[in-house]
Amino acid sequence: MGCVPSSNTSSRSLPGTGTGNEFQEKLRNAVPVIPHENAAFFAYCSRVIDGDTIVIKFFEGFCNEFNRRVVEEHVRLAHINAPEIHTRDLDEKARGMASKAALEQLVLGQMLVIHSIKREKFGRLLCDVFLGTDLSVNAYMVANHYAVEYEGGTR
Repeated sequence: MGCVPSSNTSSRSLPGTGTGNEFQEKLRNAVPVIPHENAAFFAYCSRVIDGDTIVIKFFEGFCNEFNRRVVEEHVRLAHINAPEIHTRDLDEKARGMASKAALEQLVLGQMLVIHSIKREKFGRLLCDVFLGTDLSVNAYMVANHYAVEYEGGTR
């Protein structure tokens, strides 16, 4: 079940995206969602906060171009923990900046597949994030030593 855009939507731009026609076309044809636990949907990465948190944009609403709106959500990558960038520990800060840069290089401006698990204590969506059908962003960060496996609790 998907949405079919009307034929006159090609000139319409999405607020706050500024990323060109390709993204607009992909997002326009994506199934709109309201994120909740155990949902899977497509989203565009608009910003990287640090090595384990991104900001995504997606359509929320009904299959009608007039009722849809672009929603922004903060996403925490599940099962990993990256070094902090806001710390007095200069070594950890340097590793945190490297982790953030690696994540930016991988996902910023990309269409992602988001598998939401739940909302975590700070209100972010806790998610498994995929680039295409093959690459788990979460696993990539751990495999390349930009993050460590983490299941909650004390670090």
